[in-house]
Amino acid sequence: MQRAIEELSAALKSAKPDVVLLIGDDQEELFLDDCIPTFSLFWGKESWDRPEFIHSDMSVPSRAAVRWAFHGDAPEAYPGHPALGRHIVERLMGQHFDVAQFTKQHESRSLGHAFTFVRRRLMDADRIIPMIPVLINTYLMPNQPSAARCFAFGRALANAIRTWPGTERIAVVASGA
Repeated sequence: MQRAIEELSAALKSAKPDVVLLIGDDQEELFLDDCIPTFSLFWGKESWDRPEFIHSDMSVPSRAAVRWAFHGDAPEAYPGHPALGRHIVERLMGQHFDVAQFTKQHESRSLGHAFTFVRRRLMDADRIIPMIPVLINTYLMPNQPSAARCFAFGRALANAIRTWPGTERIAVVASGA
């Protein structure tokens, strides 16, 4: 598995993207308990990994064992790409996806490991690629999308990216970490 992660990292580096559209799930990490959107997209200036929120209880052995791969020891900001993020939201809406969108992260919540794993394990430590987190509720009932709806959402994302007038190289990473 570690070799496969190294190969993915090498592929991402060789693609030399300017932005990563990062698709993952949220397991009560970023969203507050009373607001769990089916599809959402963050298009702010920066999103945050806050390990003190995620790993506040290090007495759970599995959390201690994986912290190195998922989170650092201190909060870390990940740069975003607000213009591209907004463009994608607008194009998704035009394709009949009522996507939740946000530009500010709640100060006591963190990006989950689906996002931080990609940053920590696939990106160079000295070159953090701006990312646009796209979150799909694959974890919490009752508004989980069907496989067919996720497929349609992926097509809509691809169409939104194709219509971006900028020159940035955009990588798409779907993480189930």
